[in-house]
Amino acid sequence: MRFGLAKKLPFSATHCAQLVKKAEWENFICISSVSDIEKRRSLFALRAFNIAILTSIEKVSQPAFAQARITFLKTGLADIYAKDKVHAEHPILDELSFAVNSHKYPKAWLQRLISERLKDDRLTKQPFETLKDFEKYHEATTGSLWLLSLMSANVKDVNCDVAAKHAARCVALANILRAQAVMKTREIVIPLEFIAAHKVDMRRLVEKKNDEKIEEMIFDIATVAHANLTKIQSMRSKIPDQAHDIFRQLTGAETYLKNLQAKNFNLFDPSLSVRNDFLALQIFKKKMKREF
Repeated sequence: MRFGLAKKLPFSATHCAQLVKKAEWENFICISSVSDIEKRRSLFALRAFNIAILTSIEKVSQPAFAQARITFLKTGLADIYAKDKVHAEHPILDELSFAVNSHKYPKAWLQRLISERLKDDRLTKQPFETLKDFEKYHEATTGSLWLLSLMSANVKDVNCDVAAKHAARCVALANILRAQAVMKTREIVIPLEFIAAHKVDMRRLVEKKNDEKIEEMIFDIATVAHANLTKIQSMRSKIPDQAHDIFRQLTGAETYLKNLQAKNFNLFDPSLSVRNDFLALQIFKKKMKREF
């Protein structure tokens, strides 16, 4: 099985694929396993657009400047949907335009990726107070990406929509655990509700000093993530085959949660931050078995 984009695709397609490869290696591997070239282009376009939004915000220290940098993407998105305008030349906008024209994405879903990130609490990187707040945000952002990805695979199914909601929660929770473990600043990305419930010393958390309270907290978070994964797996018989490529993107989070359990929920175990070089093989095996 060959991963990657075909050689004859335009520069914009290659640019988006390489951007995803650099920023989100696991998503690159998952999307590269999609056989249909046009679907693959659209999936890379979505991920590249999302990465552009996030990096526009994260690379500046002042929220006002972040909003200014993201205006280009916001205007570009509006122009893609406008009948009487041509969007600015940019490889990400070029590929997003291709995807929008191919799959007729709802404009509101793409706008949500921007608007949710421009809220004051996100720009100032305030920690989420509760799991409910965390899930609401990621259902609007990560969840929108999952729904758009399903549209890229020409899937319109209520069961898939439900599964996508759980996928967004699972991946988001796994990602904050990974992020907290390697955070170079003193930022807290774990919902404060968990920290308070387990009386975790935040200084020990940001200084990466493991203890029993932290492990118990990580166990609780991982349990919530795994419950969402289990829900999706219980729906396998209801998920159409054409959606399997999309839900195989859960493989990275699934593997991480298994490895975290094997390390007794020690968030800071060095092996957990090592890249999974077997991911492509894992996805290939699932694809051959028609599983996700």
